[in-house]
Amino acid sequence: MLRSSEVNEIVAGEIDRAKGSGAANLACDLKENFVGLSRDKIQNILDTDESHYHRNPNFMNKATLKPVRARNVHIRH
Repeated sequence: MLRSSEVNEIVAGEIDRAKGSGAANLACDLKENFVGLSRDKIQNILDTDESHYHRNPNFMNKATLKPVRARNVHIRH
């Protein structure tokens, strides 16, 4: 078990060791040694970590998807 203050340090060290792999890979690697670290917790830490954010930015200004509805079969748009 880890204290909540130690979690950020452990995850930051694992990010450097794993060379910036994603939250799912980190969760699998850390699951063997630590209890209570979920993928969501690790993703929240990655989202707030400045060094990781600058390497892998998340762009939130993407356009929303709009479904295309066809009136007939094989209609051209």
